[in-house]
Amino acid sequence: RVYLYASVQHGGAAARPLPIFAYPTNPIQDTPLHRALLVALDKWVACGTPPPASRIPQIVNGTLVPFTRAGEDFPRIPGVAFPTVANTHSHWDYSVVPPQLMPGQSYEPLVPKVDSDGNEIAGVRLPAVAVPVATYTGWNLRRADYAPGELASVRGSVFPFAETRAGRQAVGDPRPSLEERYASVQDYSERVAGVAERLEAEGFLLREDVERLVDVARKAVIPQRRG
Repeated sequence: RVYLYASVQHGGAAARPLPIFAYPTNPIQDTPLHRALLVALDKWVACGTPPPASRIPQIVNGTLVPFTRAGEDFPRIPGVAFPTVANTHSHWDYSVVPPQLMPGQSYEPLVPKVDSDGNEIAGVRLPAVAVPVATYTGWNLRRADYAPGELASVRGSVFPFAETRAGRQAVGDPRPSLEERYASVQDYSERVAGVAERLEAEGFLLREDVERLVDVARKAVIPQRRG
């Protein structure tokens, strides 16, 4: 089985931020998925119960796209630059010294397609991604004085949504605000509960983590929609 945890940074939220990062690091906790899939693995080995089917982006359904296409799809968030470089791969001829790059033997990296918020579409989408309050990425950039614009290790980023429509319009943010997305904290927490319970039914979350995620959602700060 192969799974992609959508819009999660390498190492999860526990990964230590560094002063070279241009943006705040991705705070999504992916450990609930680890726990559920470890239980599924145990049942697979001990009882022959199949775990959830693989869930990854694919070329065939358009959820795995060239790096340059991902940049075109990513929303134009004020103050945020999409990477202009990627970890490309090339073939080298090691029969000569020094080794020579083989013309026409390189290829462009493929990455998960994102939605209009900039969150990854395919893979296992935790409630934080399926019912978002921010854009979450698996990439971060280096800031000034630290090779600006280069990829910053394997860490991700987070770009919160504006709280109100007026707030996002004032800065030119194309992403709907929290006020426009959710009628109330109850509306938001109910949507989180729906996603979490569906993931539980599919084998990606344990009941205790469903309850924990819903409890956190009930304490979220969501502006009351007006009118």
